[in-house]
Amino acid sequence: MHTFQNAPPADPRGVALKLVRTPASANLRAVVTSDNLVGTYTHFWKGRTLPHDHDDSPACKAGMPYRWHAWLSAYTATKHEHILFEMTAQAAELFATYRKAHGTLRGALFDANRPSRKPNGRVNIHIRPTDLSGHVLPDPPDLIKCLSIIWNLSSLGITLPIQLKGAPAIRAAHNPDQTAAASPSNGRTL
Repeated sequence: MHTFQNAPPADPRGVALKLVRTPASANLRAVVTSDNLVGTYTHFWKGRTLPHDHDDSPACKAGMPYRWHAWLSAYTATKHEHILFEMTAQAAELFATYRKAHGTLRGALFDANRPSRKPNGRVNIHIRPTDLSGHVLPDPPDLIKCLSIIWNLSSLGITLPIQLKGAPAIRAAHNPDQTAAASPSNGRTL
């Protein structure tokens, strides 16, 4: 039976977050809202990024290479929106180093840009702690659930719960063994 309500929900979008990559011609500034990042190997196949689960996938059979990507949730300083930020393994190393140094990614301020101004140009990331006194960050989403929705994993024959490699639980964002971060640099606050 369907349920009707007379007031809007607190979060009408649920766990759907806008997927954002480092823009080619602008700087992205955001504060991390997740405790950790989560990553997996992916293929760019038929115009979209899909997870690489096994070597018998259609993308693998077609000879498409796979690369490791990571995601974290963040709140943008300029547009004031909660996003899902995607990065390559190279950029993720900085977040991994920061996580090791600070125990969490949550509350870290980062700037991401592409100095070449090309869509696939190398990404520069600067990450540092920030003063959040007087600010309230949104609660962190379940990153794996967000990716499952984006990729429609059930249509790919993948069902939840998904277990992280070497981890006992689905909630990657709360597993300190799966994270990282970067050393602080001289930075600005929000």
